[in-house]
Amino acid sequence: MKTVSFTVRLKEGVTIPEDAEELYTNRDVDLTFDSAMTGGKVHFDKGAIGDPTVGVTVITLTGNSDTVVYDGSSHTVEGYTVTPEGYTVTGYEASGRGTLPGEYPVVVSRTDDPVVVKDSDGDLVKGPYVIKTENGLLKITDRSTDPEDPNYQYEITVEANSGTVKYNG
Repeated sequence: MKTVSFTVRLKEGVTIPEDAEELYTNRDVDLTFDSAMTGGKVHFDKGAIGDPTVGVTVITLTGNSDTVVYDGSSHTVEGYTVTPEGYTVTGYEASGRGTLPGEYPVVVSRTDDPVVVKDSDGDLVKGPYVIKTENGLLKITDRSTDPEDPNYQYEITVEANSGTVKYNG
C-alpha cells in the first residue's frame, strides 16, 4: 500500500456555483492505493483508489468492544462510537452476543429509523458525507488454569435439606 499526499486545486478560469463552493475548494488529500512501479512509472490497479472522499465528511460508526471471562452466562455488547468525535448519528444500532469462550462480532447495522447526523455543536449535517461502519468485538476468554489467578476460582453454592428426627432409642 502506498499513500500519496497532494492538494487538489481548480484550473484557472474555472467557475463553480456558489452552493457547491465548499465541495470544490482547494483541498489537501491523502489517497492510499495499491500500485506497482515499472521502469520509473507507477501503474495503478483498476479500481485501486477506492472511494474518493475529497470534500466529503467521512463518518465512521464503530461497534463497541468488551472482554469478559467465561462464566457460563450470556454476555451482550451494544452500541457504537462515532468518529469524528462529538458527532451523533441515529438510524443505526450495534449488538453482539455470546456465551462460550471465543470472539463474537458487534455488528453495526441500519434500523428502520431515518438517519440523522449532527455535528459537535448539535447542528444538522446536511452533507456531503459518507457513513462507514466497522464491527466491534465481544471476546469471552477461558477461565484461568493458574491457581494464583483470581479467575481460577469457581463459586459453588451447596444447599442441603435440614430437618428434625426424634430419637427413639
